[in-house]
Amino acid sequence: MLEKYRHYFDIDPEYFPQVNEAIINENPDIWKKYYPHETFVKLMKDTVSVISRKQKVSIWVEGAYGTGKSHAVLTLKKLLDATEDDTREYFEKYKVQLSNDLFNQFQQLKNGEQKILTVHRYGSSSIRGDGNLVFAIQNSIINALKEKGIENNGQGALKDATVKWLSQSWAKEAFNALISEHYADLFSGDNVDSIIVKLNTYEGDALQELMSKIMKVADENQFKALTLDVDSLVEWIKAVIKENNLKAIVFIWDEFTEYFRNNMRALTGFQKIAELSGSDPFYLIVVTHNVTHIFPETDNDWKKIL
Repeated sequence: MLEKYRHYFDIDPEYFPQVNEAIINENPDIWKKYYPHETFVKLMKDTVSVISRKQKVSIWVEGAYGTGKSHAVLTLKKLLDATEDDTREYFEKYKVQLSNDLFNQFQQLKNGEQKILTVHRYGSSSIRGDGNLVFAIQNSIINALKEKGIENNGQGALKDATVKWLSQSWAKEAFNALISEHYADLFSGDNVDSIIVKLNTYEGDALQELMSKIMKVADENQFKALTLDVDSLVEWIKAVIKENNLKAIVFIWDEFTEYFRNNMRALTGFQKIAELSGSDPFYLIVVTHNVTHIFPETDNDWKKIL
């Protein structure tokens, strides 16, 4: 009898040629099937080294289309978020490729009172300039905090940016019109002037509640200006880490290639944010295709980024 290929190969019926966050969320255990090849093991070791502050740098994942970068970083995120039992299960399944020492290092990072906040973002084609970059990072971190049930979002730094924005005459007029017409109940009849007074005097839960109301209006009405500049973002990230006693924020940004295409001559803001890892446990993991050819070898800004 003539045998067919299917008689020789055990094909996983749940195999996905391309894996993204939606597929992993719909199939929550699919990350456990990711084969830890040599490059992925190096990524895991680099991540341990970075979070343990042996290397105070961020991480760059680069490769051609279809090489499994998205699946790799999403599996890494799952491993950082996973329980000890799920982590052990993955390591035991691939015990030939993964050492017990590496498992112990991973668990040591995740044990204790300090937690690791992982953030995932996909796509960067809309990021043109520092304003878009800052808003995207801030928004992604706030969403990750909400998903983890962490209410403290560093409102002190956000408060300063909010007061500055609301104090502009045109912003005050626009915000007053909204809260008097559509959000009167939410603010109990307050206008912008009284809101600013409260922002400057409230503390703790009262300040957090007021900031939540303001951000609700900002989100629902696309007030993207109600955000931070690069320097303020850096201070805000520091505040989020300190006030929540986080061991680290690991920010995975997949499909980051277009950012470099769109911002070839405006990399200073990104550089400042990436350099934060030198002083504080905030780590970018950017995922790109090969972008080296985009920049001339003599470009000094590009040399700094590399």
